[in-house]
Amino acid sequence: MNCKKCGYILTNDKKFCPSCGEPNEFYNGEVITNTNSVDTITTSQPAPTVQQKTVISPITPMNEQIASPIPSAPKKKNIGLIILIISLVLIIVGLGTFIIIKVFGGNNGGTGEVINNDNNDQPSQKEVVKADTVSISGYKFTVPTGFTKISNNNINYIGNNDFYFSEKSITITNKYTYEELVKNKYELASQYANAIGETYGAVLVDTYGGKEFLIISFNYTDSSTNIIYNYDIAFTDFNGKVFKVETDYIPNYMSKGYSLLAKFVDSGSTSSSSFVEGDEPDIYNDIIKSTERISME
Repeated sequence: MNCKKCGYILTNDKKFCPSCGEPNEFYNGEVITNTNSVDTITTSQPAPTVQQKTVISPITPMNEQIASPIPSAPKKKNIGLIILIISLVLIIVGLGTFIIIKVFGGNNGGTGEVINNDNNDQPSQKEVVKADTVSISGYKFTVPTGFTKISNNNINYIGNNDFYFSEKSITITNKYTYEELVKNKYELASQYANAIGETYGAVLVDTYGGKEFLIISFNYTDSSTNIIYNYDIAFTDFNGKVFKVETDYIPNYMSKGYSLLAKFVDSGSTSSSSFVEGDEPDIYNDIIKSTERISME
């Protein structure tokens, strides 16, 4: 039997409906049980879905609720002060780094600075001195952009890590003309090869940077890097005289290096002193070939 109000399943021993409280019209004051009936109601039989009343607890006002403390946000004034301090520190560090790099650091990017380094074991210790020109035999030459000038073991070098030459290897002479050397280039190459004790690789007459060079080329392998380098003895015309220089370079930098060398030679102008013949009484006797490359940085 069911409650006439909510449909809850009732027995006649219940005076009121347990679900909605409606009086049970079938109540007779007796408890009816029937253990032998297949219709016996057990607690395992699911009851019809009944809307349950929701008990809402009183709401505690927000100002009376007990909650874990929430950290207060930092004041905007303090944030601004912190940002200002950090900015000032970064500016000071950046400015200091810039000054250090300008005064002490690295490659001078072809500005013609002299970097003195007398200790070969510590090539990073360098003294930078402003010097855009080089004086040779009474002529003043300008170091072109792309080349720098450094002093290593009291020898001045001009160039970069891919192509360089030493001041000591430069000779300017008027004992013969450039045309005479070109005419006898193979005999000249043989005499230089005998002087150094090596076989030359090539004899070239070519133009770089608008200037013609006679080049006697040798090559060698750097034992520390296994990189093959060219070692050249080069000649060119300089105001009717012969400009001789010994160059050291990576083969694929030859064109760029000689183009910069052409600019260096063309920049030569007579200084206040008169021309001084190069200290080379015999052009074949003062060849010095370095077997260890230097760092031009």
